Amino acid sequence: MTRAVALSKGNFIETDNKPYMVLDKDFYSPGKGAAVVRLKLEDLSTGQMVKKVLRSGENVREIYVDNKTLTYLYQNGLNYIFMDQTTYDQYEVPAHLIENKKYFLIENTEYQVAFYQGKPLNIRFPAKVTLEVTQAETGVRGDRVSGATKEVTLSTGYKIKVPLFINKGDKILVNTKSGEYIKKV
Repeated sequence: MTRAVALSKGNFIETDNKPYMVLDKDFYSPGKGAAVVRLKLEDLSTGQMVKKVLRSGENVREIYVDNKTLTYLYQNGLNYIFMDQTTYDQYEVPAHLIENKKYFLIENTEYQVAFYQGKPLNIRFPAKVTLEVTQAETGVRGDRVSGATKEVTLSTGYKIKVPLFINKGDKILVNTKSGEYIKKV
């Protein structure tokens, strides 16, 4: 057990029977009353941000989360198969952990997967990925009605708005958080 006041950014805790990662901590001591710790937490099972206020002397359970660098291999039904390149162990990551980021999974690419009690909890995607354009209409020069963008399909099936000069076969950089076009590679 650890006192709430001793927590710091990056610690893993369990509260309300759920694992969380501490994203931010703010100590607040009013003129009257007990001091509190305001925590900004990431729910490791859902990826959602949660705010929690604890008394500074309150004990919380610190947990051990094992982060492994795994290589994405393929999709098998509702699970995604990853492999540890050093031990060759394979792990099944359920689809609900990946959700709409499945379009940013690239075969033979490494990802950080967090495990708690032997179960995968969370997968960390890189901030940006390079994907190839597989379908693109030719842009009409001078067309400004559409905001000078067109929709293309990428190698993973993801559809995205890009500038008119992007063509089939081009490689582009995509932001994995917002899903938006960054630049041509």
